Amino acid sequence: MAQVITIAGERLFALKAQNNEQLDIDTFIFANVPGQDPNATIDRNEGLPPVAQRVHQQIVQQVGRINDNVVVYSTVLDSVTGPFDFNWVGLYSSANQTLIAVSHIPNVSKTITVPGTAGNTLNRNFGIEYSGIADLAGITVQPETWQLDFTARLSGMDELTRQLAADMNGKDWFIGDGFKVVPRSTTNTFKVTPGAGYVSGLRVELKQDHILTLQSYPQFVYVDAWFDGDASSKWAPKTAFTVTNGEMDDYIDVNGKPHYVFKLARITAADVVEDLRGISDIVSTINEVKAVPIKDEFYQVKASDISAKLEEHGNTVVITGDSLSFNNYGYNFAYELNAYDCYPGIRSWSFMLRDYIHTCDRWFVYGDNISFTAEHGNPQINKASESSFKSPFNGRVTKLKARTQDDVISFMVRSANIQSTKTVIYMMHNEEGDQFKFDVYCDEGTGAAFASTLTIGDKSEFKKFAPFELVLSKYSKSDKPIKVSFKNFRNIDDSPIVGESGYFFVNAVGTKQTNIKLTGKGGATSADILEEYQVRIGQYAPDILIMQLGANDRLMLTLDEHIYNLRSIILNAKADNPNVQIILMNSTPGNPALLPNHYPDNVRFNGFTMREMVEAEKRLGTELDVIFLDTYRYFYDQKNYLHDQIHLNRYGNSLWFKAILSKLCIAGNGLYSHFHGTQYYRSGTLMAKQARLAQSTEAVIKPKGYAIFSMNSGVWEITEIGDYEGVISSFGKPAGFNSGALEITINYVTLRSEDENGLMFTCEQTGTVTKFLSCFQRIVGRQSIHITIADLTTSPPVVASDTTLENEQILVKWF
Repeated sequence: MAQVITIAGERLFALKAQNNEQLDIDTFIFANVPGQDPNATIDRNEGLPPVAQRVHQQIVQQVGRINDNVVVYSTVLDSVTGPFDFNWVGLYSSANQTLIAVSHIPNVSKTITVPGTAGNTLNRNFGIEYSGIADLAGITVQPETWQLDFTARLSGMDELTRQLAADMNGKDWFIGDGFKVVPRSTTNTFKVTPGAGYVSGLRVELKQDHILTLQSYPQFVYVDAWFDGDASSKWAPKTAFTVTNGEMDDYIDVNGKPHYVFKLARITAADVVEDLRGISDIVSTINEVKAVPIKDEFYQVKASDISAKLEEHGNTVVITGDSLSFNNYGYNFAYELNAYDCYPGIRSWSFMLRDYIHTCDRWFVYGDNISFTAEHGNPQINKASESSFKSPFNGRVTKLKARTQDDVISFMVRSANIQSTKTVIYMMHNEEGDQFKFDVYCDEGTGAAFASTLTIGDKSEFKKFAPFELVLSKYSKSDKPIKVSFKNFRNIDDSPIVGESGYFFVNAVGTKQTNIKLTGKGGATSADILEEYQVRIGQYAPDILIMQLGANDRLMLTLDEHIYNLRSIILNAKADNPNVQIILMNSTPGNPALLPNHYPDNVRFNGFTMREMVEAEKRLGTELDVIFLDTYRYFYDQKNYLHDQIHLNRYGNSLWFKAILSKLCIAGNGLYSHFHGTQYYRSGTLMAKQARLAQSTEAVIKPKGYAIFSMNSGVWEITEIGDYEGVISSFGKPAGFNSGALEITINYVTLRSEDENGLMFTCEQTGTVTKFLSCFQRIVGRQSIHITIADLTTSPPVVASDTTLENEQILVKWF
């Protein structure tokens, strides 16, 4: 989309200013111009389209003053205006018969309300930037939020960031030679050198030399800093310089904008400048910060604080950043923009960390280990293992389904013998979104019963599988469990259930509620997260904030912008919760096959190398008391950890998950829940050598081996096995899976349970039909894998059947 002020409009501005007359702009004109390219440069001499192409005109309905030099004109096309299509919008002064501004846009259809269909309502805005235009047009009112998205909240955030920067780093300071006043070779001229600094906490930057000319001495040089916006709604710090022999103080201009001034220098002669910035102390401070190494002791101190928070009831954890913060590649059926649009059971590091935090609870019990009882009626109670990464806690759930309103489902829970402990039930909505409700009773019949009504099917996050915690204000003595009952199943309108109700899941039971929010956004930069701070971080005021950012910043932002944005996010989080603990992570190195040597030091992005980016992030972490986990360096020498050019695969996610726990010294009472895969059971005829292999439970596993499996007349057999047979203890097609589609399970014995390397398995077809392949799998700390053989050349993949694999062979390798 292109927009310009016309030459005729600019001339009218100048004429009105010269004659001290008011500028009247009163009309929007809409047209449909055939063959118009909305992205092409507009000729500023362009006039009105022919009358035949004009489809509508309407008065200016709202005006707003952004600042002295920027105003906005607006109009609204309501639902009864139209119908017509337009791709050309003009701002017109009918009193002066002058076209002021032109916008070329993609084609827009304006519809109207007709019986059975509502018409659309559109608003169109023109932001005009011209020196003194607000006074020239007589516009004094502030713009409405629907004209430009300025709100008091954003202004408050800007002011808060400024104050925090001043409180934490000093009110006025400059980096290096930034804003230093020095003499020039031309007599009586001086320059202010480029660089960056802070004036009353407001970060200012000078891109090029600013030239000063003096007529007398002595003189002071002041920098004047303020925050202002332009016609595109982009706000940024502005600067001006004043040379005076008097004193200047902070002030508020006629538009109500605060200005902050600082005395940069005192010039007493053509070659004598006294630098008043106090830079020597600042430089030494910065050098001291740079010299502070990121030591293990730093992690240990912070880790103890974080571990304590994770063991407390009621804390909030936010995990956010770009797509690396949730890594749904390889888990979901399609790419998702936001973490909360993914299935909640994917095995990315952040989802595993969420589950692990919940399990840091002595009384935590997985859903499939809870003993449910059908106390009344005939409800369905099924131990379930949810596939496709749909369920948290490795899919270990119990699926419950009521048939009548009188059904009652009960179970017993234990908790610590302290008054403050809660009973927390982790539950999920069903994917179909069926809506019904029921009551949850705790310790009914004791005279202190607690009841709560729960509505199923009212969530939209995580594919309607959004886990939520139901907190019961009861505790039990360790030797006396309490009973929890689900009863009074009914429809949303409280009418009785007719037939079977919808279903729901119980994932786990514990005693500690931690509010964990995953708000990462694919393709996001630090600028995007800062812009959406309130939605993705601020509204939760987290006790622990974990951010992974940098993958997109290095391609789209400068290093200064990256660090500035990170600093602003961190300061905002500390303002919302002064006790917040913050963990900052950077990007992975990238795929060495596509990017040789993981972005070597001679590869520059927007003027910086990856090493420079990492060092700047480390310094920021030290400066702001933030833990910095160096993802880039951790994966630098790893192998086979990427799904694509930048995102972690399942193996990479498991490595990083364990690294986070290790770095932060998070132990708790939880288990590595995602390394205890669901066990599947072999059925059918024992394969050749099965008995002998099953006895090899203590065999030493060496680096590699293989086995060939063949199906003859519907029976699978091991027809050949290579070295290190101890890896195979069973092999077969589990009963009840996909009605004939081939899904095999291999049980094996690892070298030792704490072996971090585990085993890598790959599986391929060796017969005549070579297009059937299974995914590569790396297994850590488990004793079985489950492999589905599928035709990956189709979309979606087609699972192989007994018929398609008759007389074929499958080669399984481990290493």
